Amino acid sequence: KQCIIIGDTKQMPPSNFFNASDSNDEDEDYSEDTNDSILSYASLNFISHGLKWHYRSRSEELIAFSNKEFYNNSLITIPSASVHRKGLGIDHIYLKDGIYDLKTRTNKREALFIADLIIEHYRNSRESLGVVAFSKVQAELISDVLDDFLKKNPDVKKIIEDTINEPLFIKNLETVQGDERDRIIFSICYGHNEYNKFYQRFGPLNALGGEKRLNVAITRAKYNVTVVTSIHSSEIT
Repeated sequence: KQCIIIGDTKQMPPSNFFNASDSNDEDEDYSEDTNDSILSYASLNFISHGLKWHYRSRSEELIAFSNKEFYNNSLITIPSASVHRKGLGIDHIYLKDGIYDLKTRTNKREALFIADLIIEHYRNSRESLGVVAFSKVQAELISDVLDDFLKKNPDVKKIIEDTINEPLFIKNLETVQGDERDRIIFSICYGHNEYNKFYQRFGPLNALGGEKRLNVAITRAKYNVTVVTSIHSSEIT
C-alpha cells in the first residue's frame, strides 16, 4: 500500500544501446526504449518531490550548466570563489592537431594526449580519476594507448593498481551512470577529418534523449573536469 520510487527523469532512461552485439557509435539507434521505466509511470500518478541539495560537486562550476539547463536553477549549490584555479572547476584543453578518423571513428591524438594526462595525474596526485569518451571505440582506444604507456611507466602502473577504493575507469557515455571520481577527463573525440571537414555528428548525443546522457556525463566529478577537444564551441551549429 505504500511505495517510494527514487530516480531522476533528467538522467538516462532505458535504452536499446546494449541490444546490439557490436554497437556502431555513428549508425546505431540510440533512441530511448519504447518500454518506459517504472519511474516514468510512477511520475504520472504519484506525488513528486524534488531533492534540492547537490552533494557531489565541490565547485559550483561543475554543476552550474546542469542546474540551469536541466533543473531550472532549483538545486542548492555552494557558491565558489570567482577566481578559477587549476584542479578545481572546469579546465579546457584544445588540440589543434586532433583528427577524427572516419574509418575507425576515433581521434588518436586525443587518446595519446589523455594517456599522458593520466600518467601525469597519478605522478602528482592521489585524487581518484575517471575518463569519459563520447564514443565506445574512443574509450577502447584510450585504454589501449594507456596500456602501452604503462609498459614504459611501471611506477605509475603500480600506483593505479594499488588504487582500490576508487580505481581508474575509462568508459563511454552509456556506461558511466552511477560513477563518481575526484577528477573526470573528457575526450570529445569528434571533430574535423583528414580533409578538414566536420560533420557535426556526436554519436548518442545526437539521438532523442541524448541530452540526458550529457547530463549524466558532466555531473560525475567532485573537484575537476578536464575537457579535451579538437574543436571549438563556435564550430558547433
